[in-house]
Amino acid sequence: LMDRLSQALVSLDRSQGRVAVLFVDLDDFKVINDSLGHEAGDRVLVEVARRLSRISRRGDTVARFGGDEFVLLCSTLRDDDDLRLIASRAVRAIGERFVHAGNDLTVTGSIGVVVTDDPSTSPSVLLQQADIAMYEAKSAGRDGFRFFDAELRARTATNHDFDAALYKAIENREL
Repeated sequence: LMDRLSQALVSLDRSQGRVAVLFVDLDDFKVINDSLGHEAGDRVLVEVARRLSRISRRGDTVARFGGDEFVLLCSTLRDDDDLRLIASRAVRAIGERFVHAGNDLTVTGSIGVVVTDDPSTSPSVLLQQADIAMYEAKSAGRDGFRFFDAELRARTATNHDFDAALYKAIENREL
């Protein structure tokens, strides 16, 4: 994933375009593992990967990032409408009916989306921003997607500054 993301960003040097990262986290996945066992959880992960691969475009990359997290890397995007369409398809595909051992499972995902046209963007920063947007999607009620935008960037910076000031105040016994 990191190699493909790096290559996609480098390609922005040669031709105009945009690269997007969709960070997918399955909602309440732990409940499936805890109630039905890890075999059921593993089957869900395989099925989600298959569904994400099915809705992705030919040049896109689908990767399991870890645990119940997936990343969909998209390049050659025309506009935000393309990206909204891909994110909507991903949400719908994850939420399709899933049956394991006669049990209907409700599987949903929260997706954070970040897009760039800057070839100097760090792959790890893109993943971090997509992760932040994913948590915003979870906070907004789950089973949806959220873009990392200027408002979210500003709020993240404000939160970081507040956390740093609080840590410093604790360290200096100023509370």
